[in-house]
Amino acid sequence: GGDVVNGDDAGTVLAHFRDPGNRAASFTTHGGWPLESPKVDDLVEAGFFYAPLPGCEDRVACYCCGKVLFNWDPEDKIEEAHRLFSPNCNLVTGKPMDT
Repeated sequence: GGDVVNGDDAGTVLAHFRDPGNRAASFTTHGGWPLESPKVDDLVEAGFFYAPLPGCEDRVACYCCGKVLFNWDPEDKIEEAHRLFSPNCNLVTGKPMDT
């Protein structure tokens, strides 16, 4: 796990992915999202963008908290996984974010 980006650029990168269009576009890179489930639209709606690494092609990250999730199973529930690994994320808690 860990953050997708470290250092000074982290905030800029995550801010870029606040836009759902930018998140959706990320799933068309690197050969595209390899799984049928979870679906790209659902991941985008839940705040995730595509952040694959070699050998870890189903890796996504939340634009809000930066949490990385991967090794998805077809029956996995996106919101449950997000809550489990990042319970304080504003997207999980429903708290408003600074804009």
